[in-house]
Amino acid sequence: VSTQSTGVSPMGAKLAHKSIKIGNLKTMLKLYSAQFSAYFRYIDSLISLDCPPDALVLLYVAVDPNYQRKGLGSSLLQPVFQTLDYEKTACWLLTHSETSVDFFMKNGFELRTNKKAPVNYGKFPGPSVWTCLLYTSDAA
Repeated sequence: VSTQSTGVSPMGAKLAHKSIKIGNLKTMLKLYSAQFSAYFRYIDSLISLDCPPDALVLLYVAVDPNYQRKGLGSSLLQPVFQTLDYEKTACWLLTHSETSVDFFMKNGFELRTNKKAPVNYGKFPGPSVWTCLLYTSDAA
């Protein structure tokens, strides 16, 4: 979007872009609320079936693509590893990215499941879901 031709400030253009994204999200939620509910029920079932009851659940690890493959992601995991050693427990995670699976396996996690979520978003199939687990030596 050219801010010169529209007379909109760069900040205004950013806010307009964000509101379009939020509007799209609201529309998607209305259109696909049943599918989202089914997807989250599926994720809950995966957690209850695959995640050990005392495991820590790793929710999110992300590194900007411009800085990936430089050891930053592994550095972000160090406090997780320290906590696992201290708590003497396992760490469980779920991801939708095959690249993430490779990253976590290189950092000691074991692949537990590789499934396609049984949810359909109109003409789009449900996402692939991988779960991984890391046991400390004392947690196994």
